[in-house]
Amino acid sequence: MRRGGFLFIDACCNRIINPSADAFLKNHITRLQEILPEARVVPLPNTHEIYRCFFRIDGGPPHTYDQNVFDAERQKHGLYAIEIGNRVAGVITLSGLQCGWSGQAAPPGHDVLCMRMMVNIYVFAMMQGGA
Repeated sequence: MRRGGFLFIDACCNRIINPSADAFLKNHITRLQEILPEARVVPLPNTHEIYRCFFRIDGGPPHTYDQNVFDAERQKHGLYAIEIGNRVAGVITLSGLQCGWSGQAAPPGHDVLCMRMMVNIYVFAMMQGGA
């Protein structure tokens, strides 16, 4: 990450695997601070270019839910940037995008939205300059 790599952390929506979105985020921030003390984790506004660098995604990231049951704890979270210096070196999401991509735990049509968000994250990652 210090030399130009990009880290993508996506929380699973299954409550057995990931019972608390807030605890997941806090745990990852703590680990990142231990490993990369110069890194900062900051929320990305829904107007950030990551939401339009390839596909236009309005209103923040799509969320998947365990057994399609709405989860307000996860819904309140958008994307979080892992910044090193002035570069976004990674993204943390509590959206369960990979769960949605596989067609599991997502309302109809959400699989496409999740795929588009992940494509945007990957395209954005490739657009970032190295160290």
